[in-house]
Amino acid sequence: MSCDTASNALDRSEREFSSDFGYSSLSDFSRGIDLDDYLEELEKRMAAETDHDGDSSQGSLRNTPDLLTQLQQKERDLMLAAELGKALLERNEELTKRQEILTKDYSARIEELEYERHTLKRRLDAIEGEYDSRLAELQNDLTHVQKELQHKESLFHGVEDDRTRLVTELSEQNQRLTAQLREAQEIEAQLGSEAEKLREQFNARKGTVTDHARQLELLKAEINVLADKKNDLEKRVHNLTNERNSLVHSLEDANEQICALEKQLRDQEYRIVLQDRDLIELRHSNSRLEEQVDELHSLSTSGSSPSHGTSLLNELEAAQSVVSGSEYLGDHFAKSTGNGSCIDDDDSPASITHEIAHDYKLTQDLMNTYEQLQKVCTSLLSQQNGDGVTESEAEKVRPMIEELKLFIQDISRRQAESEFAAKAELKALLRDLDAEREKSKALQEQLSTQHNITRSREDTIENLTSELSLRDTELIALRAENARLKQEQAQQEINQDEVVRRAREDRDQAIARQNTLELELTRHKTDFRSLSAQLMDAIQQKIELSQQLEAWQVDMQSMLNDQLKERLHQEEQKRRKYKEDMAEQKLKAKKFALWR
Repeated sequence: MSCDTASNALDRSEREFSSDFGYSSLSDFSRGIDLDDYLEELEKRMAAETDHDGDSSQGSLRNTPDLLTQLQQKERDLMLAAELGKALLERNEELTKRQEILTKDYSARIEELEYERHTLKRRLDAIEGEYDSRLAELQNDLTHVQKELQHKESLFHGVEDDRTRLVTELSEQNQRLTAQLREAQEIEAQLGSEAEKLREQFNARKGTVTDHARQLELLKAEINVLADKKNDLEKRVHNLTNERNSLVHSLEDANEQICALEKQLRDQEYRIVLQDRDLIELRHSNSRLEEQVDELHSLSTSGSSPSHGTSLLNELEAAQSVVSGSEYLGDHFAKSTGNGSCIDDDDSPASITHEIAHDYKLTQDLMNTYEQLQKVCTSLLSQQNGDGVTESEAEKVRPMIEELKLFIQDISRRQAESEFAAKAELKALLRDLDAEREKSKALQEQLSTQHNITRSREDTIENLTSELSLRDTELIALRAENARLKQEQAQQEINQDEVVRRAREDRDQAIARQNTLELELTRHKTDFRSLSAQLMDAIQQKIELSQQLEAWQVDMQSMLNDQLKERLHQEEQKRRKYKEDMAEQKLKAKKFALWR
C-alpha cells in the first residue's frame, strides 16, 4: 500500500508539476531548466510559504481550506525535491564520467604533445646538423674561393708583367716595321715601273688569251652536242639490243617448233615406210591368195569325184598357205603396231592409232579364222589318210575360204585407206614445216639486218668516241695553256705586290697579337670580378641562411612554448571549472539537506 500510495503521489506530483511549469515530467524539467535556477525558485517559494504560514497561523481558524492546499503544496515540493535529488545524482554520475573521459583525453593529449615535442626535437637536431654541414661546406667553399682568388691575383700580376713586356716589344717591333715600311715603299716605287712594263706585256698577250677562250667555248659547245648525240646513240643501241634479244628469243622458239615438227615428220615418214612395206607384202600375199583362190575355184567346178579329193586337199593346202600368210600378216601388224607405239606415243596422231587398232582387231579375227581352218585341215588330212573326203565336208570348207578371202580384201582396203590418211596428214605436216621454215628464214633475215644495223651504229659510236677523245685531248691541252697563262699573269702580279703584302702581314700580325693580349687581359679582369662577386654572393647567402635558421629556431621555440602554455591554461580552466561545479553541487546538496 505504501508503495502504491508513493507511486500515486509521485504521479500526481508530476502531473501537477507539468500543469504548473508546462513540462511532461521531472526528467524533462531537469533537462529543460538549470538546477541553479530551480533552487533559487525553490528558496523563494519556501520563504513565501514561511511568510504565508505565519499569516495562516493567525487566521487558521478562518482559512481551514487553505491548509489542505498548503499540504498539497508541501507534498508537491517534497516530490520535486526527491526528483531534484535524483537528477543531481544523475548529473553527478555524468560529471564523473566526463571527468574520467577528460582525464583520459588529457593524458592522451599530453602523450601526443610529448611525442610531437620529441619529433620536433629530432627535427631540430637534424636541421642543426644540416646547418652545421652546410656551414662547413660554405666555409670550405670560401677557403677554396680565397685560394682561387689568390691564384687569379698571381696570374693577374703575371699577365700585367707580360703585358708591359709585350708593350715594349711591340713598340720596338713597330719601330722596326716603320723602317721596313719605308724600305718597302722604295721597293714599291721600283716595282711600279716594272709592273708597268709587265702590264704592257700582259696586254699584248691578253688578245691571244681571249682567242683561246673563244675557241674553248666553241669546243665546249661541240662537246655538249657530241655528248647529246652519244646519249641518243646509247639509247638507240639499248633499244636495238632489246629488240635483238626479243628476236633471238622468238627465233629460239621457232627453232624449237621446227625441231618438234621435224621429229613428228620423221616419225610419220617412219610409219609410212613401215606401212608401205606392209602394204607391199599384203599386196603380194593378196595376189598369191587370189591366185590360189582362183585355182581352188577352178578345181571346185571341175566336177570329177576322184580328183575332187585331191583338189579339195589342194584347196586346203592353199588355204593353209593363205592362213599362214595371214598369220605372218597379223604378226607383222602386231609388230608394226608395237613399233609405232614405241617410237613416240605423244607425237602419233589419233587417226593413225585408231586405224592401227582396227587393223589389229581384224588381224585377231583373221587369226581366229585361221585356227578354225587349221582344225578343218587337220581333220581333212586325217580323213585323207583314212577313207577320203566327202562332198559335204568340202562344201563346209568352201565358205570358210570365201570368208577368208573377204577378210583379206577388207584388210587390203583398210590398209589403203590408212595409207591415204597418213599421206594426207604427212602433207599437212610438211606444209606446216615449210611455213615454220619460212618464218624462221624471215626471222633470221630480220635478225641479220638488225645485227648489221647495230654493227654500223656501233662503228659510228666508235668513230664518235674516238673523235670525242681527240677533242678531249685538245681541250685538256687548251686548259693547260690557259692555266699556264693565268699562272704567268699571277706570278707577274705577285712579284710586285709580295713585299708590300709581307710588310702589311707583319704589321697586321703585331696588331692582332696586341689586340689578343688586351682581350685576354680584359677577360682575366672580368673573371676576377665575377669570382669576387660570386664570393660575396656566397658569403651573403651564408649569412642569410644563418639568420633564417636562427629565426626559424626562435619561431619554433616560441610556437612550442605558446602551444604548451595554451594547453596548460586550458587544462587549468577545465580543472577550475570542474572544481567550481563540484563545489556548487556540494552547496546545493547541503541546501537541499537543510531544506529537508
